[in-house]
Amino acid sequence: MKNIAVSLSPEFADMFVRQQQLLHRLISTMFGIVGCSWFLLLLPESVVEAENHDIFRCGQYELYTIMLTLWGYDFRRRSVRFAWLLEASAALGKLPSAITPDDARTANKLHLFEIFSKLPKSNHKYFHIIFTWGLFFISAAMFTRQLITLFS
Repeated sequence: MKNIAVSLSPEFADMFVRQQQLLHRLISTMFGIVGCSWFLLLLPESVVEAENHDIFRCGQYELYTIMLTLWGYDFRRRSVRFAWLLEASAALGKLPSAITPDDARTANKLHLFEIFSKLPKSNHKYFHIIFTWGLFFISAAMFTRQLITLFS
C-alpha cells in the first residue's frame, strides 16, 4: 500500500491514501473474520442444530457475494483512478507523481479519489460513497445475522 503514496503527489497522498488504506484494512479484516467463521461449522450438533448449520452455510455464500462485490468495486475504482492518472500525465506532460488535485478538479475527475467522504470542490454525486458504506454495513449486518442464526 505504501507504493500508492510514492506514486501520488503529496496533496493527493494527504487526502486519499489514508482513506484507501482504511478501506483496505476494513475489507481485509471482514474477509478474515468471515473466513474464520467457517470453523463454526465444525461445532458438534449438541451445540448447533443441523438445520442451523445448513442455513449458516447458505448465508456464508450470500455474505461472500456482498464482500466480493465491495472488493471488486474498490478494485475497479482503483483501476480507473490509476488509468486516469496515466492519461492525465501523458496529456499534461507531467509525471504521474506531479498530478495535483487541481488537475483532477479541472478534468472533473476528483471524484475518483473519494472513498468514504466527498472531497472539497468535487462536483460528483454521492453514489460511490453510499455504495461503499452500504456494502460494508450490509456485510457486517449479514455476519451478525449469521451468528444469531447459528446460535439460536
